[in-house]
Amino acid sequence: MEIQLKINNLMKVGLDVWKGSSVDNIDLDATPVQINFIFGIGSSGLSGIEYALFGKKIGEQVAVQVNPSNFHDMFSHLACQFHDITGHQNAVCLAITVTQISQADNHEIVKAMAGVDSSCGGGCDCGCG
Repeated sequence: MEIQLKINNLMKVGLDVWKGSSVDNIDLDATPVQINFIFGIGSSGLSGIEYALFGKKIGEQVAVQVNPSNFHDMFSHLACQFHDITGHQNAVCLAITVTQISQADNHEIVKAMAGVDSSCGGGCDCGCG
């Protein structure tokens, strides 16, 4: 019997993210955007999206409603990765499917932690810079 990994701290996580106008209407993207990150490395603890994903397995889905007032609480240190998907200016629903879960090696964890406090490079209006 194969053991399926669940999302937990310091795991490498891959997601497919679709954008829609509501939870029931994922109509704004024809193809998903792929996001990859190390789970649980934010200096302020877990972000809202990480709480929603915690314990999920490959193939499981979550839907989250995002608007400018909850953007930073929802994404925190992952804001730069999600900024281009959400537009950060309008309310949007994201349908997210877990596509990858694996143990991150120490090098990947250190590299990701070093990048947590860096910004997108400015001009993105995600609040990182």
